[in-house]
Amino acid sequence: MMKSMTILFSLLNILPAVTSQAQYLYDATEFIANNPSPYGSTAFNSIAYAAQRYAMSCLYFATYAQTNEYMIEEDNYDGWDDSDNWVTDKGVCEWYGVTCDENNFVRELDLSGNNLGGTFPNEVSVIASAL
Repeated sequence: MMKSMTILFSLLNILPAVTSQAQYLYDATEFIANNPSPYGSTAFNSIAYAAQRYAMSCLYFATYAQTNEYMIEEDNYDGWDDSDNWVTDKGVCEWYGVTCDENNFVRELDLSGNNLGGTFPNEVSVIASAL
């Protein structure tokens, strides 16, 4: 776990230089680096769980309060309708719209009708095979 945290902190030093299009990557990395797994040093604190948490954080930061040209013109976007527990100290299984299996891995994600904006990030492919 220490090695993965070192990698994350290294990324934090690099990411401020990225373009604004990649702001969600910086935000997600900063969240993960500053908010360790709520499960502490258990089996849930694995690389796979950390990757899942990072992918879900990317989804949040890429689609919450992000705008596109249509939304700006229509002035009709204020962020997700419900973001309960997202990017908090709660485990991803407690985040709104997320259903997990008995091992705390995401198996279903239902954010339909939740007013997502922005672009769906590629990082979600980390968990796509499970959905």
